[in-house]
Amino acid sequence: MDFEKTIMDLVKKYIEKEKQEKEAEVAQNADFEEKKVENEAQNEQIEQKIETEEDAKETAQEQKEEQAEAEKIQSFATAQEEVEQKQTDLDEIKNATPTTFSELDEYLEKVEKMFPEVTAEEITPSHIELERKEMPNTTEEEIVAEVESLYAPQKEQDANAINIKYDDKAEDAEAQKKTITNKTSEQSDQINMVYNSERVSAENNALKRGLARSSIVCLALEDIEKERAQKLSALGKTLSDKLDEIEQNLASLEKERQQALDALDVSYAIKIGNQIDKKLQELKKQQDAVVEYNNKITQAEQKYNLSIDEKLEKQKANAQKEADQKNAEIKRQKQNEQIALITKYFAQFPTQKAIAELQKHTEIATKYGVDVYYRVYRNIISEK
Repeated sequence: MDFEKTIMDLVKKYIEKEKQEKEAEVAQNADFEEKKVENEAQNEQIEQKIETEEDAKETAQEQKEEQAEAEKIQSFATAQEEVEQKQTDLDEIKNATPTTFSELDEYLEKVEKMFPEVTAEEITPSHIELERKEMPNTTEEEIVAEVESLYAPQKEQDANAINIKYDDKAEDAEAQKKTITNKTSEQSDQINMVYNSERVSAENNALKRGLARSSIVCLALEDIEKERAQKLSALGKTLSDKLDEIEQNLASLEKERQQALDALDVSYAIKIGNQIDKKLQELKKQQDAVVEYNNKITQAEQKYNLSIDEKLEKQKANAQKEADQKNAEIKRQKQNEQIALITKYFAQFPTQKAIAELQKHTEIATKYGVDVYYRVYRNIISEK
């Protein structure tokens, strides 16, 4: 029988352990699912924020483009005037025939100013900066103060109830003291009245019998007083014993009161401590959630902004390429105008004189380039 009982106990323990493990697994799966749902909700919220930010930036870009188009249309007339003025200046330079080198230099300066280089369009990155959650800034001291103030009224009420309970008992005990003292005083008065009566009766009997001064009467009176003293002493001791008992009861009540108040303090200290721990855990959970959320926001920002930077680099490279192509064309046009103007100046001299003059003005090569200098030289030779 003992062996069978042992086997059954082991089976019960195994079943209970298996049940606990399944319950723990279910609870763990529930926590995992809850965390999964929470993460999906956070990711969806972040994606919505990015979409909202992108929409806002697209709207701003559209408004910027519309404004740029309006400005472009508005400045078209001015630009057209500038083009016409530039063409007028070029025609003037083409028709001019400088006769001195200083006059040539002045015209060349005008040509230089008429063909300024362009710079690549400045492209600024349209990075997004998503809103973060604020970190809860509640301190432990604030939580302690909040919880203590929450429990303080009820604790004070419970303490008052304890004090009222023991105050009532103490008042009852004090009333008992007063009652017993008054009753003992009445009993003492009654004893004195009885023995005073006996003494008067004894003295009167002695006078009637002519024994007022006899020793017999004196002994009788002594017996009366002795008996009175015994009665009063016994009454006093009874009073003292009862008062001592009441005082002990009062001391016991005060001890019980203090124990009840101490137990109340301990009870509320445990409640307050548990509540503080709970709130601190909640605060830690909130802070961890904010950190996790903000980290996801940062990662989403970095991923998005990185893609923007990659696009930006391509746009910058294309803009620079376009600017380089425009500058190459500007340089070609400018050099053509410069070469034509310089060639026209040296054409007023005979070939050898023109070559000699050109060799004297090597600053042309320094200032406008060796290519310009060489092509002028070739023009002089070919035209003569």
